[in-house]
Amino acid sequence: MPLIDELKPVAAGVSAAGRRDDPRVQRIARAMCRAARIDPEQPAGTVAIFTIMHCHAGRSENDPAWMLFERQAELFIAMNPDVVEAL
Repeated sequence: MPLIDELKPVAAGVSAAGRRDDPRVQRIARAMCRAARIDPEQPAGTVAIFTIMHCHAGRSENDPAWMLFERQAELFIAMNPDVVEAL
């Protein structure tokens, strides 16, 4: 049994941590994008990993590349509350 259900929002009904309106999600997603050596502002369609990540992210190829990492940022926040507490 997986620890996290990929189909449900990470923090639904529990707290605001990890929700898309949480500014930490965007900051962490941008950092993950930069760590992958991708410009967070470039269109996602120009990123090689777009073809792998776009289907589960539900993103357009015109969205900024950092949005491809939104779900991973939500998961990081949910799984590491002690680390992101200071952010």
